[in-house]
Amino acid sequence: MKRRSSGSAEDSAPARTETTRSREPSKSNDQRSTARRSPSSPNEQQYSSTRATSARNRTSTSNVDWRATQDQNGFREKDSSTGQPLAVTASSEDDTTKGGKGAEWRPNGGWLSPSRSPWAISLLTLFSSIIGIALLFAVLKSSTKLHCDVKGCQDGISYDGKISGIPVLFIPGNAGSYKQVRPIASEAANYFHDVLQHDTAATDAGIKNLDFFTVDFNEDFTAFDGQTMLDQAEYVNEAIRYILSLYLDPRLSDRDPDLPDPTSVIVLGHSMGGIVARTMLIMPNYQPDSINTIITMSAPHARPPVTFDPQIVQIYENINRHWRDSYSQQWADNNPLRQVTLVSIAGGGLDTVVPSDYASLESIVPDTHGFTVFTSTIPNVWTSMDHQAITWCDQFRKVIARALYEIVDISRASQTKPRAERMEVFKKWFLTGLENVAEKRVTQKAPSTLLTFEDGSNPTIVPGERLTLRRLGIDEGTRTYLLTIPSGSSANAKSFTLLSNAELNNPGDEGPLEVLLCSAHPLEPGQAEITFTMDVDLSGDDANNGGVTKLICHNAASDVVLLPASTRTTANPFSVDGEMRTQPFSYLQYDLKGMAGYQYVAVVDKAGSRTTSWVVAEFSDRSASHSTSYIGLKQLLAFGLQLHLPSKRPMVTEIHIPSVESSLLAYNLEIEGQGCSQHDELFAPLVRQYLSEPYESKYFVNARNVEVSLHALHYAALLLTYIISLFYGHAFSLLSSLNSRARAFFLPSTWQDDRKSATSVGFTPSSPRRRLVTTGILLLLVSTVLPYQFAYVVACLIQLGTSVRAFWFARSVPSSSNVNFSNYVHSVFLLMFWVLPVNLPTLVVWVRNLAIHWFTPISCHHNLVSILPFVLLVETLTAGRMVPRVPGPLRHVTSSLLFGTAVYAAIYGVSYAYTIHSLVNAVAAWLVVVHSTADPWPLSGLTDLFDGGMLEDPKQRKKP
Repeated sequence: MKRRSSGSAEDSAPARTETTRSREPSKSNDQRSTARRSPSSPNEQQYSSTRATSARNRTSTSNVDWRATQDQNGFREKDSSTGQPLAVTASSEDDTTKGGKGAEWRPNGGWLSPSRSPWAISLLTLFSSIIGIALLFAVLKSSTKLHCDVKGCQDGISYDGKISGIPVLFIPGNAGSYKQVRPIASEAANYFHDVLQHDTAATDAGIKNLDFFTVDFNEDFTAFDGQTMLDQAEYVNEAIRYILSLYLDPRLSDRDPDLPDPTSVIVLGHSMGGIVARTMLIMPNYQPDSINTIITMSAPHARPPVTFDPQIVQIYENINRHWRDSYSQQWADNNPLRQVTLVSIAGGGLDTVVPSDYASLESIVPDTHGFTVFTSTIPNVWTSMDHQAITWCDQFRKVIARALYEIVDISRASQTKPRAERMEVFKKWFLTGLENVAEKRVTQKAPSTLLTFEDGSNPTIVPGERLTLRRLGIDEGTRTYLLTIPSGSSANAKSFTLLSNAELNNPGDEGPLEVLLCSAHPLEPGQAEITFTMDVDLSGDDANNGGVTKLICHNAASDVVLLPASTRTTANPFSVDGEMRTQPFSYLQYDLKGMAGYQYVAVVDKAGSRTTSWVVAEFSDRSASHSTSYIGLKQLLAFGLQLHLPSKRPMVTEIHIPSVESSLLAYNLEIEGQGCSQHDELFAPLVRQYLSEPYESKYFVNARNVEVSLHALHYAALLLTYIISLFYGHAFSLLSSLNSRARAFFLPSTWQDDRKSATSVGFTPSSPRRRLVTTGILLLLVSTVLPYQFAYVVACLIQLGTSVRAFWFARSVPSSSNVNFSNYVHSVFLLMFWVLPVNLPTLVVWVRNLAIHWFTPISCHHNLVSILPFVLLVETLTAGRMVPRVPGPLRHVTSSLLFGTAVYAAIYGVSYAYTIHSLVNAVAAWLVVVHSTADPWPLSGLTDLFDGGMLEDPKQRKKP
């Protein structure tokens, strides 16, 4: 039977058919019009013309394309007589423009010229191919030849790839990059290349260039997973073993064969890398004495930054216990860490990633083996730093590089100086020098200067008077000012202070100022002559006519304390980009106990010409320079505190307010002074805020309005636990009210009916069989492959969907049962949502390790007990079951569990956050038990699920 199609005569066109051979015949079920083969007889042509005249074309043009239709199986419809598919094209005058002379239409390929090569391509395709090949070549070249950083070679500092110095290993932190060592390594290389290698005294002392190594952890999340930390510590121990073996290979090492082979490595750790460095010493594969110096930057030593993983909390306890037990040994030979020094450097208030309180080592390492210091304390740094800037800050990396070079000694197998000397170097570079543990080095050196002057030729400042030199170099030549050191019983309560904007000179240096501690020490008969570095003779040509005094002096430049310059034009204690660097103030402070054996302090003006440098020096009583205010905190907050300092006060005044100890508060300090002309003022007020332990000093230059903030570990933890307790207390009070008062108020008569009458909800869940299969598959995956945190996230998403559905039905049909169920489901979701941050970090670590290290074993948490109550509770709420009322004394169990969880979160929430999941899990288990009392099918009707007995009929469910 022929198919017909309606059309207009104006749109008709003569049809020309072309047949092609097909492999497999098929019948067409399509209802569209199909062209028959061309008629061969005149009658057939006439008939075909008649049909063409009455056929209508659906297109608006005369160029008709009738393609062979396809049946449902995808084959073309064929002619009934020949079995060949038909391709019908409309002939028109535009054939030449479309396909050209002799062009042919291909059903699937369009117009194709017979002279066109099948290998011909367009220009766009050609250019795209060339660009793709070029990019592929660039990627391959980059991965094979450009993956090494050769900045040192470009600067002409490192000439080959051989190791020849002292090994230093850098360990990155949580999600850190091995490239973070570049700023410190480049500064160390430049400093050795420009300064140290030309210093004969430094090279003779065993100073050699530093060979920096770094570890690439592929930016692992060390802070979230304890197993990752253990794996890294084990790996780094093997890396150190390999690094030490490199120095034994003459093909890779360019060391002097007379030098001992290195046996230890200096370790730098950033953030969690510092904890990995400490963990290495408790690992079974640790090589004894392979680490003796650890410097950490923004590392949380006191406690883990996050406590979502119980394993990381246990690792911290094991590490700190090992270090405490080692340093508490009675005999040094029993201490495996007796040669290990540890310095923890904290970033201060700008570090918002790791609280600086966590960097404290007070309870872990004694002062003889380590300490904690803030970057704002370090001389020439004097600023806080954020978590990342501490690795590249220019002021700080210079201090790190110079401190490292002073502790190394290539002539020793340990590659470092003894522990006591290393600690002295660290205190010199990292502490201000004003701390109680700071050692005065002036008495440890031999006398350097012999000072000779004529009696009465140099002014002598008696005790109680202040030496003030507004300009050095007023007098031509060298001039000496002597300050007599007080003696007697009252001298122990006095101290000596000196402040100058000029640099104090070492023996033999050229400069405007030198400070000496001198004592009269005439030679006794038979005593050998003492050799001095300098012999300063100020007696003049007329010395033979009068008395001459000779003093044996020690140079005090080794004890100088650098303070930030404070003038009317300075705004910060540090210099920022674009500002001219200001010479720091030089400050000396001695207790008279430390000056025993000396009679004079000599201030030598060697300027020779008029300068802008000034000096202020004096002896002062401790009672006048120290002030203590015992005002209470409540009174301080209500009325403030005002102190009036006398005009004739010591140059340095120390104020102690015991009540100002809370880190939860910030205090404003306003300094008002009498009017002083700019000419008379030598320096602007300089304020130092400090803590004794850990060592933190903050400097405020040109001080007028100062904001004082403190650090205290216990207060910071208290604040965090208080916030968490507020969250959980609000959540639990909401749940408690919904479980008792709200439902009893809205449905007073419902509780008097059958228990199941209160469980109907106005939406239809999926079948119990489907829910059981889905739950079973999820639990099976948790027990084998997935961590239970993954199932918890899935449960939260399902609970969110249930809450949305329940809320929608409560809005659509605002009945009391729907509203109560919506509130209950929403409260459970909020409870689960607040525990979600405890589980997400572990899941993130698992997903990342799965994406990066999919071929390696992954340590997961496959604890079904930790997730089963949540799964059952969510599955129950998905079915639309309202929690029933618990009669009798058991009705207090829910409130007790919620209240206990809130109290625990308030006390231990920060230190043991992972336990909050367990407590809320217990609450979920109790709710599951309560739900099972209303509908016993989860315990007794499992067999009916597979028999179809418990399949619910949606038509028979109660509609609201």
